[in-house]
Amino acid sequence: DRESPEDVEAWFFDAMRYEKASLRMISAFVRGLVGDGFPWNIVIRPHPAENFEIWNRNFDSLPGTHVLREGDHTAWTQAAGLLVHPSCTTGMEAYLMDTPAACVVPNDATRGKVMVSSLVNPTFSSAVGLRRYAMDVALGNGPGTAMGPNYDEVLSEYLTTWPNKLSAQATVEALVDLAADEGRLLCR
Repeated sequence: DRESPEDVEAWFFDAMRYEKASLRMISAFVRGLVGDGFPWNIVIRPHPAENFEIWNRNFDSLPGTHVLREGDHTAWTQAAGLLVHPSCTTGMEAYLMDTPAACVVPNDATRGKVMVSSLVNPTFSSAVGLRRYAMDVALGNGPGTAMGPNYDEVLSEYLTTWPNKLSAQATVEALVDLAADEGRLLCR
């Protein structure tokens, strides 16, 4: 309830717990990969709203690890051998681009389990399981350890496409229909 200060406060602190747990898991994941001699470069692209210097200070000095913000994120996503994200929309974009992706959803975090990107990518609640999956992907050892449902079917509940229509045309038609519906409601 957005009108309840208690509910808003609980939501805020739940979001903070989720962010902290995700950061701890990503840190353990990256440090574990470096320790295991991961065969690929690790590129960390902090969200534009995040403090770049904190990420840079903590990770850029690790062997084979680079903290970057340059360039369009979609080009980096498309070029990635594996994209790892904490329930970010980039995970859905990776899926749509056929880029292998994995979602970080810490054990105690329900927040990330309801995001579309966590529904169309394998999800991991531990850094160890995620690291195993990343090594499997890097070494070409099959699909990894976390194959899920038919992600196309899952995504179809959230994303509609039209084979013979541009998205802009569908958007305009939906707005016209909405306006017509609103007009009918006003006439009642």
